[in-house]
Amino acid sequence: MQSLRFLRRTGALAALLLTVSFASAVHAGEGAEPELVGAETAFAQLSYDDAIRRAEASLKVGGLSHDQLKRAYRVLALARAGSDQPDKAREAFVQLLTFDPDYALDASHGPKIQQPFLEARGFWRGQSGKPGVEMSSLLRDGEAGTLRVTLRDPTRVVRRAVVAYRWGTTAPFRRVEATVGDQVVRIPAPPSGVTRLDYFAQAFDGQQNAVFESGNESVPKTAIVDVSSRRPVAGSGAPVKEEGGSVFSSPVFWIVTAAVVVAGGVTAGLLVANKKSGTREEQLPPSQSMVSPILLCGIERCR
Repeated sequence: MQSLRFLRRTGALAALLLTVSFASAVHAGEGAEPELVGAETAFAQLSYDDAIRRAEASLKVGGLSHDQLKRAYRVLALARAGSDQPDKAREAFVQLLTFDPDYALDASHGPKIQQPFLEARGFWRGQSGKPGVEMSSLLRDGEAGTLRVTLRDPTRVVRRAVVAYRWGTTAPFRRVEATVGDQVVRIPAPPSGVTRLDYFAQAFDGQQNAVFESGNESVPKTAIVDVSSRRPVAGSGAPVKEEGGSVFSSPVFWIVTAAVVVAGGVTAGLLVANKKSGTREEQLPPSQSMVSPILLCGIERCR
């Protein structure tokens, strides 16, 4: 019993530390925003040295969001290339493509900027995989679900990763530690009346910068439980759909079938008789009176 209590307390403490560290990173990112905006403004004014200084200052603060991290390295790479620092520009572009693998340089930039970018892209083509994190969900009505997470970190920049989820839109996110590679996180069944699951995954470097993410707390990914196949419970006030009966259980089917069988038998008998008699009727189609069904009322013909 004491061991169980210890494990529960340890798990609660770990969850608390994850929440506290995440909140600290958010506040640090807010502190870096003024320097980051200043770096972008300086670059727009072609003040490359000032842009480099401010971008590096924002990175030293740490705790940058994924979007802030991409902005910082974008300014840093472009400003270094513009100030004739090709080697450092290539390094910055390599980092930028780590956090934003789909980044494409504007074709309007000259060779001084294009060259280090192409070298950085060549570096990533030689790596074993594309960095980043991907997620998918599997949910069933009234059952526990799963989140599948794939975290790829070919250059080993990740120091910590978390997966977070919540049922509904108001509850706090529950965070679970994640690892590099493939992972399955089990999600408990939803509370009664709740069908929406919000979730995200983030990976952080040693300075608590969000290097990879799939969704985030502000804009999470969302999945909805499919309840279209749910059957209403009898007595719950909701209409219960009756199962359709087999056509063979319908008395109308058997009445019609009997009439058709009788009519078919009479027609076949007349054709055989005509053929045996060798009369002219064997070449003629049966008349209406021949194929009319005979209905019996008891043992006598119905009138």
